[in-house]
Amino acid sequence: MAKVTGPLHSIAARGRFAAALIFQRGSSGQVAKRHHRGNQAPTAARIAQQARYRAAVADWRALDQAGRDAYATDAARYRLTTYQAFMRLALASPAAQAGSTWDAGASIWDAGASIWDL
Repeated sequence: MAKVTGPLHSIAARGRFAAALIFQRGSSGQVAKRHHRGNQAPTAARIAQQARYRAAVADWRALDQAGRDAYATDAARYRLTTYQAFMRLALASPAAQAGSTWDAGASIWDAGASIWDL
């Protein structure tokens, strides 16, 4: 819904009006333009990122309080909440392949192998 602070098309308006017009303040002053919805299908990369995000959220919800508190030191170091620190790590880490083994001391993923190598 558009928020009009003066007569329509005059002083200032912002937001969407009747799902047809968008009012905003541009560099040249007030602008009214036609509402356009994108019609492109999501890319494979976007779908993969959404799946990683959903999996990370599900992992966070499955953690107990002690598991969540384990991220407190990283959170304090980067001035984040524990949730933000968890998501930062979960989304930055490469996804483990099905059937792979996890070595907690490893730091580099060897994409050609199914184990973590040092």
